Amino acid sequence: MKKGKKSLFRVLLCGLMAFMLMAGCLMTVHAEEGGIEFDLTASVTGDQAESINGMLSTAGINIKAGALDEALRLSVTARALGMDLVRAFAEITPERLAFAFPDIDTSRYEFRTDKIVELIEESPYGELIMQGGGSGAAFPIQGPQIDPEAYEEAFTPYFNYLGSFISERVQIEENAAIALERLGKKATGSVATLEPTAEDLAELLTTLSGMINQDEALAAIVNQWSMFFQNMDPATLAVINSVVTPPIDPAKTAQEISMAYSQIPDMLRHAAEDITESGMNGAVIRLTIAINESGAPVKASLYLGSEDQLHYYDFGFENAAAAAGADMILYMENETEKYALRLNGAGTTGTASVLVNNSPAAVLTYSFDPSTPSFLGIPSGTCVLNIMGMSMTLISSAGNETGSDYILQLSGLENATYSTDITGVNVKLHAGPAAVPEAPAGTSVDISDYSPEELAQVFGNIADAMAQKLENIFG
Repeated sequence: MKKGKKSLFRVLLCGLMAFMLMAGCLMTVHAEEGGIEFDLTASVTGDQAESINGMLSTAGINIKAGALDEALRLSVTARALGMDLVRAFAEITPERLAFAFPDIDTSRYEFRTDKIVELIEESPYGELIMQGGGSGAAFPIQGPQIDPEAYEEAFTPYFNYLGSFISERVQIEENAAIALERLGKKATGSVATLEPTAEDLAELLTTLSGMINQDEALAAIVNQWSMFFQNMDPATLAVINSVVTPPIDPAKTAQEISMAYSQIPDMLRHAAEDITESGMNGAVIRLTIAINESGAPVKASLYLGSEDQLHYYDFGFENAAAAAGADMILYMENETEKYALRLNGAGTTGTASVLVNNSPAAVLTYSFDPSTPSFLGIPSGTCVLNIMGMSMTLISSAGNETGSDYILQLSGLENATYSTDITGVNVKLHAGPAAVPEAPAGTSVDISDYSPEELAQVFGNIADAMAQKLENIFG
C-alpha cells in the first residue's frame, strides 16, 4: 500500500469517527423513542446514466442509531457493488466510548470518559472548554467587567444629542402619496426626510469632537478595554488567536485602542473644517422613511450622491403588505449596477428572487405544510432554486409509520459543465424507525491509557486494513 493512500485513509477514518459522534448526538432525541435509520442512495441522468446508475443501484450509506439502557448506539455501513465496503459501530455511555470496525478488526476499542475529560483539561484550551460546557456558553470569553450602567452613562449624552439634532432638521409630510417604484405599487401615509446641509454636518462633527474630548466616562471604558487586552491570560489569547487572522498581540492591541480613541476628537474636528471650507461639492445625503396609514413601514432609503443621479449609492427597501402575504424588496444600487432581493409570499409559501440590473439571477420558490410534518419534524413540502440555468429541488415527504423521504434533485448541470454526460443528480435520504443496532462480537481493548504513539498505531492499523480491503475490491 502506497504511503499517500495510507495517509488518505487515515484522514477518512478520523472523519468517519467524527461523523459517527456528531450523527449520534443529532439522533439522540429520536433514539430515546427507539431506533432510527437513515438510508442514502443516489442516481444520475445524462448520456452516461445507464453505466453510472448500474453501479449506484447497489451503492449507498446506511446509518442506524438507538438507545439501550444508558447507551447510545450508532452503526454506519457503506456499500457498493452489492457488498459492504465499510461497517463501523460506536457506543456511548456515561462511563465510556467504544468503537469497532467488525469487518476488518476483531477488537472492540474502548475509551473511558473520565480519561477524555482529563485529556481535554490538559489541552491548551482545556479550562475554557470545561467552563463553556458547564455554563452552556458557546464561546466562554468575556470582556472586562464593566457595569452596564457605566455604558448607559457614557453613551446616553450622545444618543440624546443625535436625537435632538435629527428632530430639529427632519421634515415630515402627512397624508403623502408614497410611490413604491420598484414594486410598481402605491401607498398613502407619512414621509419623514432628513437631508442635512454642509453647515449641519460641520456642526454635528464639531459638537461630537468636543463631547468626546471631555468625556471622562467614555475614556474610562476605553481604558478598561485596553487593559483587558494588555493583561489577557494566555489561555484566552490562545482561543482567540485560533479563530482570528492575523493573531492578536495583546500589548500592541492595547496601545492601538488607546491611540485610536485619543485621535477621534481631532479627526472629527478636521473633517468639520474640511466640510466648512469646501462644502459638499454638490453631494446629497438623504434619509427617507415612509409609514402607511396603518403604521407599517413601507419604504426606507439612504441616498448618497449627486442630485442628478450621475453618481450615487442608494440602499433601502420597499414593502407592500397585503392580506394574502407580503411583497418586499431590499435593494442596493448605483449609477451602473442594481442589486435586489424580492420576497413575495405568505409564511410557508412564496418566492425569493435575486435581481441583478432588474433581471432574475436566482429564484427560490417554496411551499411547506406544517400540519403534515415529516419523520424528522421538518414540514413536508418542496423548495426549488433556479440559478444560472440549473435547478435544485428539495422535497420533504409527510411522515408515516415507515418514515419519510428527503430528496435532493439537481438538473441542468450541462449548463455549468458544458457536457451532457451527467445532466442531473438525484439523492434520496430515507429516515424511519429501526431496531437498535446490535453490538458486534469482538475482544474488548481498553485504550484509555495508551500513549499518543500507541493510539496513532491503533488508528493507523485500522486505516491500513480498510485501505487494503477497498483495494482488493476496486483494484
